[in-house]
Amino acid sequence: MRQVTRALVAGALWLLAAGVSLGLAHAATQNVPVWLSSGVTFAALLCAARGQWLAPLAGVALASVIWDVSANGLAFQYAVMFALLEILSVSLGVWIASHGSPATRKLGGTGFQLGGMAVSAVLSATLRSAIWDWLGPVGDFSAMWHGALLSSFTGLLLVVPMVLAWCDFRPRRSGGLPMAQFVGGALAFGVFAMTAMAVFGGSAPERWGSVAATLAYLPMPFLLLACALWGRRGGTLAMLLGALLVIGHTARDTGPFAVSESFPGELLLEVQGFVIAWAVLLMVLHALSEGHRLAWRTSRDQQLRHDRILGAVGAAGVEYDATSGDAIWTDGAAKVLNTNAPLAANVSAWLDVIDPSERQLASAAWEAVAKGRCAASEQTYTVRLPGAPVQIVRERLAAIHGREGRVDQVVALLTLAHTEPPDA
Repeated sequence: MRQVTRALVAGALWLLAAGVSLGLAHAATQNVPVWLSSGVTFAALLCAARGQWLAPLAGVALASVIWDVSANGLAFQYAVMFALLEILSVSLGVWIASHGSPATRKLGGTGFQLGGMAVSAVLSATLRSAIWDWLGPVGDFSAMWHGALLSSFTGLLLVVPMVLAWCDFRPRRSGGLPMAQFVGGALAFGVFAMTAMAVFGGSAPERWGSVAATLAYLPMPFLLLACALWGRRGGTLAMLLGALLVIGHTARDTGPFAVSESFPGELLLEVQGFVIAWAVLLMVLHALSEGHRLAWRTSRDQQLRHDRILGAVGAAGVEYDATSGDAIWTDGAAKVLNTNAPLAANVSAWLDVIDPSERQLASAAWEAVAKGRCAASEQTYTVRLPGAPVQIVRERLAAIHGREGRVDQVVALLTLAHTEPPDA
């Protein structure tokens, strides 16, 4: 029953995307500038394990047959042929896209994913154009092939990243966007929508004159800003809606791309290239930001694990800059040293809390390691931290060398050897 549900959902989404695509058809040529249904098929397969491909493919095949029979007036056997082409071209593209690692497959900007989309679009456009030409004269084969290629590739670029971003979404009570970030993204998208309506929503030559073509780029920075503020999920949805807004107005012969046409449908090619460029840019930006986020989270997880280990064994860690002496303490260091006061910001401040009779030896040991005269040093001394009892600390220093062989950092591991009761 679950497989039947998946098939029905995939088929319904495919038909919905096809209806939206047909609604954007160019008024004069009836060419569809963006075919979103292939993106639905591509994303459905990419989100599922290969052993679960049968259900969405069956639903898509049924939806494709229904569409070609009802909307395109094809005979049943030809509709089945086009459905098989849809499955073949998309499956090959997904097979290429899925060669990326599981961590990078959902970034939306990997080379495997872009390559898979390109192969899928080229194969689909070639086979479809060849069959349409075989069924009857269709005019300029090259123009038909280019139109089908760009239409399919544009749809893949808009739909696939969005579905991949949302396919693992689970509603949660917390953990979403901060309100300020959400409102900022909404304001940026609102400015984009108003600017796009002003630039694309009317007769561009009459309203803007010779600068109409230049103004086409004016709304897009606001869209990218909204995408950046809303993150991968909100950003891909904003890109889809923004692209459909721009394409929809252009398909009705309005906006800067309708200023002049040397052949029917030229404005569709221009707006397709325009949207493809911005969609690829957004995918790359999301890939880079996601890569930075994953690297930060990995680094943070390693730091937390390191701090937990030190805390469990009753040790405090500190990292000194060998030149400036600035100190960075592990999170649990203050608890290990029995103080609620901020720990020393640099090595000089730490030396100040060491008993005066032992301070010179501790300073000499640190300097010997920092200058590279010895690789490591171990000593025990008495410290008097604010709000803490007098404590005897065992310290082990070690040098970390940089690429040129110089000591860049000095790390210290501190454990308590003995604690005396506070002075009366």
